[in-house]
Amino acid sequence: MIKEMSPYGGEELLTEKLPVEWITYEYFKKSGIDVSEFFSGVNHVTLNTCSKTGYQYWKPYSIAGSELFYKVMASSTPFYYRSDRWEYPMVRKLLKKDDDILEISCGQGFFLKSIEGSVNSGTGIEFSQYAIDNKVTVYPIRAAMIEDIAKEDIKFDVVCSFQVLEHVVNPKEFIQGCLDVLKPDGRLVFSTPNDSAIAAQNKTDCWDLPPHHMGKYTEDIYRKIGEEFGLEILALKQQTRGAVTIPVTHANQKKLLYRVFKKLLAVTSRILFRVTNEPGHTIVCVFKRNA
Repeated sequence: MIKEMSPYGGEELLTEKLPVEWITYEYFKKSGIDVSEFFSGVNHVTLNTCSKTGYQYWKPYSIAGSELFYKVMASSTPFYYRSDRWEYPMVRKLLKKDDDILEISCGQGFFLKSIEGSVNSGTGIEFSQYAIDNKVTVYPIRAAMIEDIAKEDIKFDVVCSFQVLEHVVNPKEFIQGCLDVLKPDGRLVFSTPNDSAIAAQNKTDCWDLPPHHMGKYTEDIYRKIGEEFGLEILALKQQTRGAVTIPVTHANQKKLLYRVFKKLLAVTSRILFRVTNEPGHTIVCVFKRNA
């Protein structure tokens, strides 16, 4: 029997199996949308682990979100393309005045907008025409894939991709495509959801499931990726978990005691999470491609 191989080249190990019926219910409960049509008759999805890297990924690959899926998500979810992210300030500090920047799957271009005038040039690529038609930056956003850019005679000082790698079913080829357009000594920046976060571990957020997300990342996975491609890690940081409060009825939300308790709980939670370094939603990793 031929063994299946993972996207990063290790043996594929079956880890978990989930019914599509439960996943579609979770999407409807959170976002009010019916995603059943995007599973194309699939009844179950499997979570698999790469024996080589520990990377976990969902199958079948055919259920990965299509342009129509993301259009539905964006049109039904306010601020789906977020104007700011936790990782943006950290990445902006790494940029230089003469840098040429490429952002992959840039959405409407909010990050590009935030660096206008502070770098030499910015370019975005995006497969969602909805996002391109509603772009917010003066920098160009092209309807192209990284493979298309790699065929052109152009190189960038920084290639970044925020909250994208987890959507990709061929991550090794995707990363190689990024490296193909990166200058020697260039920087490659990824941010993804943090699979070490408790919400990811408990599967309490359906957006971390297919067809939205197809792969899972941790700090250790990024270290393995660096080894795989011979990249130096300049920065690897996980977001600290934010404060949480207990859901209550609308009537109780108006009471002074609840408002006081909510504020005290938020302050206590923030202190505790910082002391214990409780993993939050996001990881950001900055690689350097040595000449």
